Amino acid sequence: LKTIDISLGNERLLIMDEAFADCQNLESVKILGKDVFISSKVFANCPNLKLVTISKNTLYMSNTFENCNENLEIKSVDLEEGV
Repeated sequence: LKTIDISLGNERLLIMDEAFADCQNLESVKILGKDVFISSKVFANCPNLKLVTISKNTLYMSNTFENCNENLEIKSVDLEEGV
């Protein structure tokens, strides 16, 4: 798994603890939605994760990206922008 791309519009999304933890090949994540919550350590220990794009209203825990690439870029975008 190298890429995660989820676009929800007005639907709600809860990503549970450690859902994508230890994905060694994961490089990019895009999660766009009106009501999104990313739980604890969802992307922990993903050393090749370089870019995460999320909606500005997305909530996530302080340890969601624990032990990831030190150069990880997290971009928050308006839902209308999409990228």
